[in-house]
Amino acid sequence: MTQQLITLSGRVNGLKEGNDGGIYMVRFRIDDRPLVCYLQANLIDGDMLKVVAEDGAEPIIVALRNEKTKVYYGPPQPEPKLNIFMIIFGIITIPLVGVGFFILWMAWDSYRGQFRVRDYAREVKNMLG
Repeated sequence: MTQQLITLSGRVNGLKEGNDGGIYMVRFRIDDRPLVCYLQANLIDGDMLKVVAEDGAEPIIVALRNEKTKVYYGPPQPEPKLNIFMIIFGIITIPLVGVGFFILWMAWDSYRGQFRVRDYAREVKNMLG
């Protein structure tokens, strides 16, 4: 289950960089609301941001746009590609007790998943305006 996405905008204050178990993390506030950012974004105190975050006590930023520099940080928007090699391998292995059908299903499910990832990234970017 995904969290509800919210949009916030305002000036960055209280910027603190650090590591969370070896993962780069930035904490800051926008309008006295604490936020957590795992994106490799170039931010300084005073930057004007518009962010999309998963709602919670301390929202986690999914994407942001720095209004000063006009730079967007967020999930990539890949174009879905069907894995032709997996399909060929699946067709070749159909005689092996139906293993090929499972491989074909995996190829198709992966292709559908790429559409979900792309659509999510587009929705997030559209929320930033």
